[in-house]
Amino acid sequence: MAQHNISDLAKKIYGASDQRVKQIEQMYTASQRQINDIVARFIADKRNWQAKAPKDEISHFMQQLQLLMSNTSPDNQQLLRVTYDNKPLKSNGDLLNATVNYVMITLAMSRKQQLADTVTSIPQEVRSNKFKAVSSKATAQLKKQLKRDPTKDEINTKIAKTMNNPYHKGLTQKAVSKIIASKYKGQDPNSSINSEVVQTMRKLDEIISQAIKNHQRPQDYTKLVNKLLTGQNGNTNGSMGRASMILRTQAANTYMESKKADFQSRGIAKYMNQSILAESTCGDCEAMDGTIFNVEDMEQGVNAPPFHPNCQCDIIEVPDDDYSSIFDD
Repeated sequence: MAQHNISDLAKKIYGASDQRVKQIEQMYTASQRQINDIVARFIADKRNWQAKAPKDEISHFMQQLQLLMSNTSPDNQQLLRVTYDNKPLKSNGDLLNATVNYVMITLAMSRKQQLADTVTSIPQEVRSNKFKAVSSKATAQLKKQLKRDPTKDEINTKIAKTMNNPYHKGLTQKAVSKIIASKYKGQDPNSSINSEVVQTMRKLDEIISQAIKNHQRPQDYTKLVNKLLTGQNGNTNGSMGRASMILRTQAANTYMESKKADFQSRGIAKYMNQSILAESTCGDCEAMDGTIFNVEDMEQGVNAPPFHPNCQCDIIEVPDDDYSSIFDD
């Protein structure tokens, strides 16, 4: 198999995903610490689980909740309603669970904002990458022709002429906006985040309820909370691992959609799959490496990346004289 060094553009896209995953890890670590501290303070106060919570604390929490509700998106408002509507907020136990859930909801909101930023930035990266490539080639050609460094006006004129050539035509801002507007391929990852965080909150409620009722030591319930959120002392990365997978997969989906639109705008008929040069490259990606397909038939997960969660393969255009197919006339 001929594996390949990752392109500068793919390196930038996937490298940005790596950085965003680090941000996710930081967000989860901070939320995990915050939740453990909340439970620890509750236990230290020796509060009765079923006793009425102080009115001033309930009032303060409700003010926080109302402020959050009034300053967030309809999607997040729905998540807040699912979490808090028709849920009593009377006892110390109710207030504790509500406070822990508040931490998880703000974490979910941060994840969704990060995802939106990712989806918005990638088509712009693909567009600017084409412009940079044309600019670099135009400058080199002019320097060779003129035997001197070209002026800015000369470079811009050359770029304009080159970009009018259908083959060199880059993604228009309109095309970029269309990709961003469509946002997501397949299941809306915001729905996945909502569903996943609701399940996590239910499990947290169970862990904390048992911790209080059974007077568990901090190290006992903390271990369970950590395993659920970040997978500490376990074989997985818990909820954090699923969050990272959602982000990486959506980034790869958006990258492929952007490259497909770029190929179509320039009249590129076929593309080739490329697996990256890495020992960890999986069998599925190895099998697809070097395969050529029609751009119009491109379908992510079938004949184009991502072939699996966390996939970092790429596609490249194939010049007309560089391929043949038994399906071609």
